[in-house]
Amino acid sequence: MKDSPALKWAQLKVTEKILQSRSILESMAGNGNFTTPNPALADVKKATDILEIAEKDVLENGGGSKWIKKRDTATNDLDALMGNLVKYVDNVANGDPNIILSAGMPLKKHPSPASRLSAPQNLLAKPMEKEGMVKLQWKAVKDKLNYKVQKSNSGEAPDWADFDNNLVSENSLEISGLEGGKKIWWRVCAINSKGEGNWSDPATCRVP
Repeated sequence: MKDSPALKWAQLKVTEKILQSRSILESMAGNGNFTTPNPALADVKKATDILEIAEKDVLENGGGSKWIKKRDTATNDLDALMGNLVKYVDNVANGDPNIILSAGMPLKKHPSPASRLSAPQNLLAKPMEKEGMVKLQWKAVKDKLNYKVQKSNSGEAPDWADFDNNLVSENSLEISGLEGGKKIWWRVCAINSKGEGNWSDPATCRVP
């Protein structure tokens, strides 16, 4: 996944935009990575100077629609220039984080990949009153999509096999049609977009 610049410019206050702009101008001036900035750094500096003066006029004159309007216009002008400058840096860098950082711009954060899920805890296998029925129950796993169930006649590898209709959305399962008097081991894992998580400790009971 390529890196890209992310200023979060729209969230900055006017004074923060002025400081951020000057920092970027200082970082890009004479920077060999950026030989033909578009827009020109001189234009960005001029817009930054104008905004700084407009902000100062607002503060010194206690606000007022005349001064605020001038500041808003100056802010919009710098916003447009900075938006194009970010695009320019992004194109030049082509995903290289070092080039982006050399422009004084932070990197866009990428979402973390889904992590491998932990094993379901407290798996219980209990015989039910009806012949041939067993109930499995375990502690829910956060961020799962489904659970996968396997059974074994011994509780040891390589005897584990997927159980019929083994994908379960809830953290319990009632199973019927089992052979009475037979002891069966069960285990469960959670599944998300990353794949299967770790398997639970086995649980066993004798089928009624």
